[in-house]
Amino acid sequence: MSVSDGCKTALEIEIRKLRKKLRQIENLERLDRALLEEEIIKIKKRDSIRKRLRELLIEEAEIWARHEASQATSEVESELVSGQGMTQRNFVSELETTDEELTPETEILSPSCEENGHFEVELISQNNSELSQNDTEISQKDTAEVLQQKENDALETQNQQVADRADDDTTISVQETTPTQSKLIKPKVPKRVWNRSQFLVYNLEGHNDLVTDMDSDGNVLVTASRDTTIRSWDLKTFQEIHIFSGHTGSVTSLQLLNKDDSNRIDELHGDGKGDSLYLLSGSLDCNLKLWHVKSGHVVKSIYTYNPITKLVYVCEEEIIITASDGGKLELWSVTTTDNLYSLRIYEESVTGLQVCNNYIYSCSSEGIIKVHQWQKKKLRCMYESSDLRLANFTPVCQRNIRSFFVVNDKIFYGDDGINIKVVDWKKAIVSKLLNHTEKFGVTDAIFCHQDTLYSSAYDLDKGLAYINVHSLPGEDYLGTLNDEATNQIKCITWCRGSISTGNLLLSTGGYELKVWKQLASSKIPSDLSVVSVWYLPKLTMSGQFSDNESDFSDECDECEDEISENSSEQLQQEEQTSDPSPGVSSWFAMCHIL
Repeated sequence: MSVSDGCKTALEIEIRKLRKKLRQIENLERLDRALLEEEIIKIKKRDSIRKRLRELLIEEAEIWARHEASQATSEVESELVSGQGMTQRNFVSELETTDEELTPETEILSPSCEENGHFEVELISQNNSELSQNDTEISQKDTAEVLQQKENDALETQNQQVADRADDDTTISVQETTPTQSKLIKPKVPKRVWNRSQFLVYNLEGHNDLVTDMDSDGNVLVTASRDTTIRSWDLKTFQEIHIFSGHTGSVTSLQLLNKDDSNRIDELHGDGKGDSLYLLSGSLDCNLKLWHVKSGHVVKSIYTYNPITKLVYVCEEEIIITASDGGKLELWSVTTTDNLYSLRIYEESVTGLQVCNNYIYSCSSEGIIKVHQWQKKKLRCMYESSDLRLANFTPVCQRNIRSFFVVNDKIFYGDDGINIKVVDWKKAIVSKLLNHTEKFGVTDAIFCHQDTLYSSAYDLDKGLAYINVHSLPGEDYLGTLNDEATNQIKCITWCRGSISTGNLLLSTGGYELKVWKQLASSKIPSDLSVVSVWYLPKLTMSGQFSDNESDFSDECDECEDEISENSSEQLQQEEQTSDPSPGVSSWFAMCHIL
């Protein structure tokens, strides 16, 4: 199926290059500036690129189906040769006239709504016709019996899988056929409460650009946007409450202070009534602002001289930590607004920031993670990731970290691959958590609440996003929320409730702002469109090698270019881009605990 030395076929190259173009378009839309004319032209080509990509993927699937058919025929030949002592030469001559009749068909069961949710199971079945009669009738009869037995076994397995889906105490066996190998997995079936849950999805209209961040206290949802505004929403009526205007650049980060923290701020800057709610926001306009949520007024504003990408409030120290697009961490006093400390810890933009158990966690677009402590009015580096490797010493590709969340000593982060990476920095353990059913995807958002991890997944081929749910600390896959109408999800937040009590409320932001409300009753009004929880067995598998793990490497592109010279004119006109993969160093460089 592929040429030697790991080089790919012309079809695989074209698919990869179309995905590169889609990736470039997505990156263009992330830019916080006016696009050039040629960039706008590229974006307008997105639909035609996706259409062409779908055609090629169908063609690729057909090729693999024929390849699997050929392998199945070879297996039957081997069985008959070993069982009857037939020579390979005689056996091949007997099958020459029936080769077309042995071609298998691939059956894919799409998700169907059942009592306990959606399920996606891929089953490969082979429907073989009886062999035609010829001079070797006895041998042909044996061949037909072998094929019929295989078909019966496949049908029995399929029926068993369908029957097992209704039982929480059983397991589901899924045979997934990939270009390189077939894997048999037996995932744990999630709790019945997740399988049977249904959600109403509300679209909140107001922002006219990308929603970059959000936070909630259960009653109020606040959202930040690239349109330079912050908006608050009533989570009972799902109506807009206030528009917070004051920033002149994209609002990149915000934090809604809890009641105790707000009371403390109220004592310092308010009227002392103790019923206020405060909000912190950071923007690329270099301003850090403290807002009074109910009135929408700015209480305090600090010019930081650096575009802010992330912020976090540390109530115990009464400080605000800001991160910049230049790689800086800065600490500010809430009481005096003075700059307490400033340190450049990255060469590029800081993409994640969180405080957990007295540690300051951060990550960057370089793909590096660092852990600091605030000691004696200085930041002390406790850990820095470098050349992360799995338990089997396989290197983890270092790429732009797009999402980031810390639970105890575990760091969950997502990038341009199909997996979520899990780093236990104190134990120097790295693992992968599969987050996409597709071969190519992006994880833009991760949020954890209590014993549940929510993560966004983005199917670049289709341009649609969905939410995967895993348990903590076991990291077992529970289900997927997918309304099949959501673009990229850049942020997720838990608002209130839980799946077990039937009142879970989540919110997602990106090109659309949505609220996902769990329906407590099984009786759904006919005029409402609901989203059932899907169960995708593939996501119970361990983390896989991503199509982008070594994507855009110079060596691979050179190999592809040689093949593309002999392919179609369309391939010859494709742009040749590269993204060098990081070098591989020793295992001991995996992490540094200072």
